[in-house]
Amino acid sequence: MQDLYLLHHSINCRGMKKSIDVSKVDASGIAGFVSGVRSRDPIRDRNIIVWALPGRATLFDCYIFLSHIYYVVCSVASSCIMHSPLRIAVLECDTPIDKINRRYNGYGGVFRIFLKASVNALNQPERLDPETGMEITAWDIVNDDKYPNLEDVDAVLLTGSSTYQLGDPKHSKAYTNHNGPKPEHNSFEDTPWINRLVEFTQQVLAQDRVRLLGICFGHQIVGRALGSKVGRSDQGWEIAVCDMDMTDEGKEFFGRDKIRIQQMHRDIVFEYPPNVIPLGSSPRCVVQGMYAPRRFVTVQGHPEFTGDIATETIQKRAEAGVFKEDQAQDALSRANLEHDGVAIGVAFLKFLLEE
Repeated sequence: MQDLYLLHHSINCRGMKKSIDVSKVDASGIAGFVSGVRSRDPIRDRNIIVWALPGRATLFDCYIFLSHIYYVVCSVASSCIMHSPLRIAVLECDTPIDKINRRYNGYGGVFRIFLKASVNALNQPERLDPETGMEITAWDIVNDDKYPNLEDVDAVLLTGSSTYQLGDPKHSKAYTNHNGPKPEHNSFEDTPWINRLVEFTQQVLAQDRVRLLGICFGHQIVGRALGSKVGRSDQGWEIAVCDMDMTDEGKEFFGRDKIRIQQMHRDIVFEYPPNVIPLGSSPRCVVQGMYAPRRFVTVQGHPEFTGDIATETIQKRAEAGVFKEDQAQDALSRANLEHDGVAIGVAFLKFLLEE
């Protein structure tokens, strides 16, 4: 009976998990050093390198074997420093109002700035470098109907969407009434592009590698994809900076006892889907956040909104008659209050990086 020593080295493709194992197996009839056998493990998204050494090897075989161990240790150390970027696909579920759109170049631009600020606040460059740690792509799913290949991304983010289309008509084929606002972007509507988004969301939820973030409308789409009722709230609009009361799990996830977040909605998810962890609630909305470890996290609010974005959106909707004057004034008085958007973004990033 002859022993065979195996050196097994695996590295997660984003460099977030490394392992080296040496094991002994029966290897009768095998002689000499078995050179590095490289393979790919697509299920766990990692590269695998295996070297084998018979127990009755020559001194030269042992020297080569130990040299490869040294090489592996060095490569692991190097991989700890150089990570592949975290690939995030932002699915743009709407076009911002014109002034915001020109400033940020769509919601993809809004989220690039938001996520960059969150990476800086995370302050863990060894895990996520502020300059090179993310690769963010934007997908205009309303007008182009193109979606990312899940093999090419690590996370999918569903943005918010206006209940009333207030942008320039030429920027959206969903805008069909040029004389005033028209309801078009309701998460519960039987609309082709929304139905397609629900189907894609279900595809993401059906696998276990690519993770999902849902914001406002995106939060509702995730709820709908999981079978929950989504619709118009009888509590009316929730606008500008509001408190979000946390569950115990929400406090642990976000790292604080209470969250203040920008809001801009009157559609809601009515109940939590099965096997989902509730994160928080508010007087106007019971389902403010949903979480499934290593699968998805959603919030009803807008952590990406700045005070300027909230202010301009409120003013535009007031001009269009969506908000009453007293309602708009109350919201404007809270639009620039301090909120926890970046802290929420940090929690999102920790979720995406979690093994």
